[in-house]
Amino acid sequence: MSQPSRVVVVIPTYNERDNLGPLLEALEAERERVAHDLQILIVDDHSPDGTAQVAREAARRWGNVHLLSGEKQGLGIAYARGIEHALRELHAGVVVQMDADFSHNPADVPRLLAALDAGADFVIGSRYIHGGSAPPDWGPVRRGISLLANIGARLIGGLGRVHDCTNGFRAIRAPLLERIDLSASPRGYAILMYLISQSIRLGARIEEVPVSFANRSRGESKLGVSDALEFFLSACSLRFRGRAR
Repeated sequence: MSQPSRVVVVIPTYNERDNLGPLLEALEAERERVAHDLQILIVDDHSPDGTAQVAREAARRWGNVHLLSGEKQGLGIAYARGIEHALRELHAGVVVQMDADFSHNPADVPRLLAALDAGADFVIGSRYIHGGSAPPDWGPVRRGISLLANIGARLIGGLGRVHDCTNGFRAIRAPLLERIDLSASPRGYAILMYLISQSIRLGARIEEVPVSFANRSRGESKLGVSDALEFFLSACSLRFRGRAR
């Protein structure tokens, strides 16, 4: 990004009322550190806890916060809807993906964008390269799901050059996203792997920067065993498609 660009941070939410206000405050604090027009898009799946109202209040307060509401159909559908809106309606030059629960540190957003400024097309905040970390108090089930999902993505899905395929903290150039068929993306967490796979196929330059992943302190995690199973099946599907091509 040799010239200032519009950056749209896409944040999918479901019952994140307690987290969203502080997260938006933290992202606003980062605006001065970013040499780009930073916009924030909340993609809320009709949360019954009032998450959307928090987003509306933030939009009135700052003007760079936007709300896109829809039915709850899975993380993949929410991200696809949000990315399409960011590209078509908000005219994004860059899309940043991040979670609403502070597992991703807003202070790392400028570091991801700096890697794009240095020439990358797709930047991943990585827990599994030197300098990155996962929470030391992760239980064996959570740690096992993360490790197995990454092994499946790298070995089965053909993403071997990427160390962290499952962290949803990324910055991606809009011209690359415009070449990816978002209508074919998985409905759940496997969209994270799908975007990497399609970017590799398109010859994108993918970089990883180290980040420290944190456990949420408020609310409940949406990740479950069914998501890990979907991720594994999607990895198999990506490998089959690659061989077919």
